Amino acid sequence: MSEENTNQPVKEVDPQFVNDIELVADVANHLARNNLDFKQVIASMLAARQLYGMCLFELDWLCHYTDFSKIYDDQATVAAEAMTAQQQVMFKEVLISAAAMQAQQPFDEKVLFDGMTNTVFPWMQTIVAKHSAWQNAEKEKLNEKE
Repeated sequence: MSEENTNQPVKEVDPQFVNDIELVADVANHLARNNLDFKQVIASMLAARQLYGMCLFELDWLCHYTDFSKIYDDQATVAAEAMTAQQQVMFKEVLISAAAMQAQQPFDEKVLFDGMTNTVFPWMQTIVAKHSAWQNAEKEKLNEKE
C-alpha cells in the first residue's frame, strides 16, 4: 500500500457555504414535507424522471427486438444490415439527443397536457402491461429452473 502525500494542504471548507447548504436543505425538506404545492411539483418531477427511465427501457427493448434489416418497405431501398451493438448505441443516442433538443424548445403547456393525456398515458398503459407480462414470464422461467 502506498503512503498518501501528506505535503498537500488540506482544503478548508468555507463555513458560510456549509451554513448555506444546511439552511437550504432544511428549507427544502420542510417544504417537501409540509407544503402541498412543493409536494406536487416534486412528485411531478419524480414521475417525469421515472417516465424517462421507462422510455429508455422501452427504447432498449425496441432496439433488441427490431430487425433493422427489414425496416424499409420499399424494395428499391437498400435494406439496413443488422446493426452492431455500437451502431445501436449510436442510434439510441441520436434519438435521445433529438428528443432532448426538441424538449429545449419553447412549448405550449396546453399542447403538453393534451399530448400527455391523448398519447403518453395510453402508450404507458400498453407498455406497463407489456413489461409486466414480460417480467411475469421471466419470473416463471426462474421458478421452473429452481
